[in-house]
Amino acid sequence: RGVRLVASSHSMRQASFSARGGGERSNRFAYRIRVENISDWMTSNQGRNEHFQSLKDAVQLLGRTWKIYERRSLATSSTSLSRLLDEGAIPDKQQRKEKEDDDGYRLTQSVNEPLTGAVGHLPVIRPGEVFEYMSGADIKTPTGAMEGCFHMAAVDAETTDSAHVGDPVEALNWKSTDERKFKMNVQRFGLVVGDEKCED
Repeated sequence: RGVRLVASSHSMRQASFSARGGGERSNRFAYRIRVENISDWMTSNQGRNEHFQSLKDAVQLLGRTWKIYERRSLATSSTSLSRLLDEGAIPDKQQRKEKEDDDGYRLTQSVNEPLTGAVGHLPVIRPGEVFEYMSGADIKTPTGAMEGCFHMAAVDAETTDSAHVGDPVEALNWKSTDERKFKMNVQRFGLVVGDEKCED
């Protein structure tokens, strides 16, 4: 699709008391997302969608989906799970798998906003242009991760303008099966207290 996503994060270094967590101490992270339209850099159109090319390769960011994980130490995680299994609180291995994966990551927060852009913006990104924003996440553990996707649409660069939440946006009315709509996955990137930067 000629779109590149770059995600990075860094710790805010100081733990704080989180209202979301009922007053429990949490770690604050800032993350930066950079969406680049690199279609003008591509030297070959082989295998690219003809309809997408006809729209002059502009894309519009429509929304985002995030999954936020906390990672407990494997030793603590194993001990806690063993105790719960002994007590019958987790009856089988399948339910245990749903609670926490083999690396100790546990899904704690989900954001599913496919129609509200990012930080209030639904930008149209033309060839050579970049949309970049920063936001934040709180987790209770010193290590965690995020992953997700951006909901995008191929749009006409000449007739489509960037918008804000609440503005009329034609692509929001397209059916989910419309070939002009697509998702750009964001691979899992780390949230680590003390790290200068984690990138994907």
